[in-house]
Amino acid sequence: MLTRPNFRALAFVAAVALAACTTQTPGKTEPLTPEATAEAMFAEALARPEAPSSAFDAEGLKALIGDGVAITWSASGADTASGAWRLADVRVDLTGEKPYTVLTADEVLLWNADIGAIEDRIGGQRLGETLRVFDRIEMSGVKFDLDDYMNTVQDMTEAALPDDATAPVVYSDSAMTVGRIVFEGLTLHPWTFQPNEGGDSVIEAIRLISAIARSVSLDSSVFIDSAISQKMTEAGLEGHVDQTYARQILKGYDRGNIAAMITTGTHFTAAIPVPDEVITEADEDLPTTYRTIDMSGSYGFSSWSGFEFANLLAWGEKGELPPITERDLISIGTSSITDMKFDFGGQPVFRAAKMDFEMDKFSWFLPERIVFSHEDAAFDLVGFLKFAQSVEPDATPKEGEPSIAEIIGVLERSGLGTLSGDGTLSLTWDSETGATALENSGVTDNIFGGLTRLDFVLPSYTDLVPAFKADGLTPDDAAFEELITSKLAFAGARYSVTDLGGLNALATLMIEVAKLEGNDEPMMGNFAESTPADVRSFASGLLLLGGGAMTSEVPQASKWIASLAKFITDGGTIEFVAAPAKPLTLADLTGMTPDAGMEESPSPEEIVELLGVKITHTPPDAE
Repeated sequence: MLTRPNFRALAFVAAVALAACTTQTPGKTEPLTPEATAEAMFAEALARPEAPSSAFDAEGLKALIGDGVAITWSASGADTASGAWRLADVRVDLTGEKPYTVLTADEVLLWNADIGAIEDRIGGQRLGETLRVFDRIEMSGVKFDLDDYMNTVQDMTEAALPDDATAPVVYSDSAMTVGRIVFEGLTLHPWTFQPNEGGDSVIEAIRLISAIARSVSLDSSVFIDSAISQKMTEAGLEGHVDQTYARQILKGYDRGNIAAMITTGTHFTAAIPVPDEVITEADEDLPTTYRTIDMSGSYGFSSWSGFEFANLLAWGEKGELPPITERDLISIGTSSITDMKFDFGGQPVFRAAKMDFEMDKFSWFLPERIVFSHEDAAFDLVGFLKFAQSVEPDATPKEGEPSIAEIIGVLERSGLGTLSGDGTLSLTWDSETGATALENSGVTDNIFGGLTRLDFVLPSYTDLVPAFKADGLTPDDAAFEELITSKLAFAGARYSVTDLGGLNALATLMIEVAKLEGNDEPMMGNFAESTPADVRSFASGLLLLGGGAMTSEVPQASKWIASLAKFITDGGTIEFVAAPAKPLTLADLTGMTPDAGMEESPSPEEIVELLGVKITHTPPDAE
C-alpha cells in the first residue's frame, strides 16, 4: 500500500529486562545475568513431562472445530518415546468460497489435552469452574501461509483509503515457519462476562476483549527457529521483508499480567518499494517510477518483564474507566535489548551495546518513574549520508549548496562523522511528596559530557484525589487551579558541560564549512585559514562584547559571561546551578497571588537572587 507520504516503517517489538533472580553458591549469593536467567527459563519450558499423557479425543477435535475448518492428519496415537499423544502430518484448511491452507505441521504432541473442557466452555457450561485445557502441546515443522491474510488486510486498507492515496500491493510467497512450538499449561478461569443488550457496540467490544483476556492463563509459550518472509509487488516493483528469531519465550501470562518475554538472535532484511519523487497533499496522481530501499538489522537479546494490566482489564470488563482512587492499576514493566544494529543500503547507521527502559511504577494512570538509558550507542552520520548518496548517486546539488560527498568530508575531518556514547534520561515523581525531577546525563565520546536536571514540586497523589469530582474521573476546575497555584513550584536546576574535545570539533567544523567551494561570505572566508584556537578565541570575544546589554539588566551576568568565555577558550567544565532557598511558586516569581491579585513583580536582578543562580567555570587542570 502506498500512502501519503510513503515509507514503510520496519519495527520489531523489543522486550526487556528480567526481574532480579539469584542462585546460591556455598557461602555466597550471586545474581544471575538476564541471559543466564533466560537460559533457565528456556530449559524449564522445553523439558517434557515425565508422566505419560492421557488419551486424546482426536475425533472430538474435528467436531469442536466445525464445518468452516478442515483438520487432517496421517496418524494418531500414543507415542512411546515422548509419552504424549501424537498426530503426524497435520494440516488445517479454511473451507468456503476461497479455501486455503492455514498451517501444516510435521508433528503435534499433546499432553493431557481436554477437548471436553473447551467444548463445555463454548457451549456455556461449567462457566464458574477453573478448567485445565492442556498440560503441554508441541508442534514441529510448522508452516503458516500468510498470503491470504496479508492480501485481505491490504484489500481492507485500500478500501478504507481514497483511491488516489494507494497503489495496489500484492503479497505472494509470504509465510511463517517455525522449527518447534511449545505451549505449556493453558487454564480457563471462571467466565464472568454478561452482555448488556442494547449497549454501545464499542464499549461492548472492549468489555468482551477484556473478559477474554482475564479468563486465560498460560504457563509459557516457546518458539524455536522462527522465520517470517513477506514478498510484495507494488507498482510492478518487487520487495520483501524477512525476519528470523532464534528463540522466543513468553513466561507466565496470567489474566492480563505477563511475567517475562524474551527473544534471542533476531535478524531482519528488507527491500522496500518507495516512489522516486516526494508525494505531497497537493499531488493528484501517484508516482510512476519506484525504487527499492535495502535495510537490515539485528539484536542479540531482548527481554520485557513486569507487564501488569490485570486490574485495568477488570474495569474494562465492566465497561468503565477506573477512578483515580484505583491507585495500583498498571505497570508497563522494564525492558532491555542488547547488540542492536541497523544498516541502510549496506551502510552502518546505528549501533547500541545495550538499551534499557523502565516504566514500572504508576499511581492510577500517572507514571512515577520513566527511565531510558543506552550504553555504547553510536549514530553513524557518515554511514547515513553514504546511504543517501547511494539512493541518488547522480544527484546534482543546488547552486551554492555542498554535495553529499563534501558534507561527508567535512564531518570526517571535524571528528563528527559518528556520534557515540552512553546516556540516561529519567523522569521521576514521588507520589507521596510531589517531588519531581527530569534528568538527562551522559557522555558523547570525544565531544562533551554533561548533565541537565530540573527539580519541581508537583501535587502529590493525596493532593490530586480530591481534585476530581465524586466519580473520580472528572477534574474539578477550581480545585485544579488551586493546586497549580499552591503546589506547583520550582525547586532547582543544574546544567553542566565538560569539554572532551567538542569545542575543537565545533571550531574545526566552522573552519571546514568556510573552506567549502562557493562560500562567498566575507566573515566565513576569514575562518577558512584559521585554527580551532582562533575560532574559539573569536567566539569568546564576541560573547564578551555582546554581553553588555544583559549586564545592564542583571549585574550578576558579568561573572557568568566571563566564566562562559573562559570555558570556550580553555575548555574544562561550565556549570549552571539554580538553588533557591525554598521551592518557588508562581506567586514568588510573578508577584501574582490568588487573594491579593497582581502585586509588584520582582525585577530580573531579584529573580536571579530568588533562583540562587550561579555559573562557574572549572579549568581542565583543576578537574
